[in-house]
Amino acid sequence: MPPLPESLIKKILPDLTSSQLHQLSTYVNLLRLYGEKVNLVSRADLSRLWENQILPSIVAVRLLGFPPSARLIDLGSGGGLPAIPLKIVRPDLDFLLVESSRKKSAFLKKVIQEMKLLEIKVLNTRLVPDDRSFPYQQSFDMMTVRAVAAFEDLLPLARMLLKPAGFLLAWKGENDLSELKKLTSNGTLDYLEYQVPDEFWAVSEKFSSLRLLKIWFEHQPD
Repeated sequence: MPPLPESLIKKILPDLTSSQLHQLSTYVNLLRLYGEKVNLVSRADLSRLWENQILPSIVAVRLLGFPPSARLIDLGSGGGLPAIPLKIVRPDLDFLLVESSRKKSAFLKKVIQEMKLLEIKVLNTRLVPDDRSFPYQQSFDMMTVRAVAAFEDLLPLARMLLKPAGFLLAWKGENDLSELKKLTSNGTLDYLEYQVPDEFWAVSEKFSSLRLLKIWFEHQPD
């Protein structure tokens, strides 16, 4: 299976280095190697990892600002999406990946070790809101989630994990907006919606329906 042409990746992030492109390819190869054994992504996506998984992850860097050297927590990391691609294209970010499956957590640790990624750790646990024993209360600038749980379940976790000026970044579809609008009606949180410009839609079939939702409590993020 041929790799995605470099020119398509650079349409989104033109400043990526050859080393970063190589790292992305290495990660894709690891996903393909272990994907079916550990159920990291859907079987259909295994043949379209670049278009359906990698590019929708890294396009966030093109669409909105990530604070320099920000500390991020990624919930339900699964096979490492979007966290691993984001870490590759923004190596300054400090990640904690939270995954409840032991097999998937083991895969994530293998990726980090084999690719020699720094400032990124894996925690094999299932978080619950208001868990006083969790050592990282209000410690993160950003919380990332991709197709994991409903907003009503995510928001209490975000309150527990984020710094006062931190924000949740969710990879969702258009159908998820109605739920979020209901939750923002009480005025305790707000959000911005980002859509991939149609000039990039030919790069990935996922781009036309993808919505990146930046959600914060009380404080407007910088």
